[in-house]
Amino acid sequence: MFMNPDRFSRSCSGPIFAAGLLCLSGVAMAAAPERLQGALAALEEGIPQVAVVKLEQALDRKAPPLAPEDRRWAKSKLIEALLAAGRVDDALDRLREVGESKEVVDPALALRVNAAAGRWSEALAAVEPPPNASAEPALLLAYTESLWQVGRRDEAIRLLKGAGEQASDTLRLRLAEYLLESDQAEHCKAVLATVKPAVASDQKWKGYLEARLTLLDGNAGEAYAQFEALQREPEGLTPSLRLGLALGMTEAREQLSGLTAADDILEAFIWKNPSNSRLEMALRKLDEIYAGEENPSRAELEKWAESEPAWRATFARYYLAKALLREGKPERALQTLAFFGTNAQRHPIADAALLLRGNILAERREYAAAQASFEAAMRAAADGEARGAVAMAAAAAHFKAGDYVLAATEFHDAAGQSPALWRKATFHAALAWMRQGNEARFQAECDALKARYPDGPEQAELTLEKGLWAAARQAPAAEDVLRRFIRDFPRHSRRLEAELALAELCFARGDQAGARLYIQAVNERPAPLQTAEQSDFLSIFVADANGRDDEKVIALCKSFIARYPESSHSAEVRM
Repeated sequence: MFMNPDRFSRSCSGPIFAAGLLCLSGVAMAAAPERLQGALAALEEGIPQVAVVKLEQALDRKAPPLAPEDRRWAKSKLIEALLAAGRVDDALDRLREVGESKEVVDPALALRVNAAAGRWSEALAAVEPPPNASAEPALLLAYTESLWQVGRRDEAIRLLKGAGEQASDTLRLRLAEYLLESDQAEHCKAVLATVKPAVASDQKWKGYLEARLTLLDGNAGEAYAQFEALQREPEGLTPSLRLGLALGMTEAREQLSGLTAADDILEAFIWKNPSNSRLEMALRKLDEIYAGEENPSRAELEKWAESEPAWRATFARYYLAKALLREGKPERALQTLAFFGTNAQRHPIADAALLLRGNILAERREYAAAQASFEAAMRAAADGEARGAVAMAAAAAHFKAGDYVLAATEFHDAAGQSPALWRKATFHAALAWMRQGNEARFQAECDALKARYPDGPEQAELTLEKGLWAAARQAPAAEDVLRRFIRDFPRHSRRLEAELALAELCFARGDQAGARLYIQAVNERPAPLQTAEQSDFLSIFVADANGRDDEKVIALCKSFIARYPESSHSAEVRM
């Protein structure tokens, strides 16, 4: 899927923020306190760095005190200036300080700051009631982008459509992009036809979307030429557009000549644009290409990881660790990720790097170290979706370690943090309570899933898992649960697992005839390799238990060894 290059990720640069800044900071000079008019003038003249210095000086404790209302005004403008200067983390810190001091926070500004920081859920929560289609462009763009990022895509499109043809060029360009990403190419073309941008950056943005449509139509060569022509003319090329063009040329080259020919474009872009605010998108796409190549080189990643600026180097360390993992070198990957334990906690890739480190440690059964890494990832996470992903990983590690109560608690946390994860997290919370032996909690989770998804697959899966878990412990209720699963879900894709478990239970209690019947039922239908292996293994011992046909047992053993030469049961079968 084509990656969108203009995603409010960490900076105010680009056509969206440029337009928004003019709309939101255009306060009359007379509205500013007299001693702060210089800061406002700098902000309106497009030199926010100067405004930041002047406002910080005015708010310094050593400076003459400001009247309370003037101080509130200065704090708000400082946040806006930091945002305009691309210092998103600092703007977020100042916003938190204002909130902690119980001062009133401008909802529009809170929305923009959180959106710029990629804190999409927090951005949406900042504005109540939600803006309508007549809201000012910067507010509407930040709000719809937040909707888009949390998966409420139809709402984002509907809100922008409501603005109509009288909307600004930037709003209609964003609508066109959303339509394109929603596989509504014809509607995208119709919207683009209404846009006659006068600003150079919007002209380039329209050209970029037209080139993407050309690529979508299967004309990779023509699309490449369009992207390349836009790149040659620097006027109006924002950092996000430069990235978009590089991604477009990469995808076109990939279609024309394959993966190996495509990575050069992104490698060149990353070398030339080491401080691009959306650099991570280029590295993410490059990582996808490396993952698809037969013999990818990590030489460039290693160079970037050791080169200035730190912005690029930190991203490169994360993707270098991923490349090392693909090569089967988890120890070296951990060494690379150790950097994030003491550094770069505020870097936008920190939560993903610490999450990856935790997952590697959990896979090695180093659970205490894994949970420490997950806790650090949680602190670094920018929004509820990211925190939900970390909670899911922490829960899975607790589950694997046998700490089922902690696992269920973490799964619940993940469900609360991320609506998108609620279903999966609640399902796994039910499994954790089942393993813990808490029937009431298990049933409560089943009921919650059934209430939201009455026709979902969860009820069948949880019934089967309950039966398999009981069978593994040879609990008295196992056979009843497994038979109920077969009765209630006769066409389920995992029915063979239930029948095999019933065969094993029959064999364990000496019911050879019952075991043979269930094995026969398994063998009558195509089975996954693991199920077939377990069925054939059990068949040997059922035949041996009859004690009358050694030749048949030997034949079954030879067939098993030939069919499953790498089986963990091979030694037992040979015996």
